[in-house]
Amino acid sequence: MFTAIALVPAVEEISEVSLSAREQANREMADLITKLRSRACFTETRLALKNKGSIALQTSFAVLGQVATTNLFSDQSVAAGLASLERALAPKI
Repeated sequence: MFTAIALVPAVEEISEVSLSAREQANREMADLITKLRSRACFTETRLALKNKGSIALQTSFAVLGQVATTNLFSDQSVAAGLASLERALAPKI
């Protein structure tokens, strides 16, 4: 997902994601989604689609994205980076 976000001009300026890295990440994500939908969570996927339609998958992957984001922001390195931002802001408030 980051490889797609890195295409935003403001992000692209500070990140380096090559086309080959983006394509590899896309293949890996496609493999993961396929595994979840067709093997690991096949029964759940089938029932969700039957009962709620495609919105069930959209909602499920939105929640997965929220959990992933929460995990990213709880990483110690990210927390340290945000603390550095907080220190830089403190004198200006």
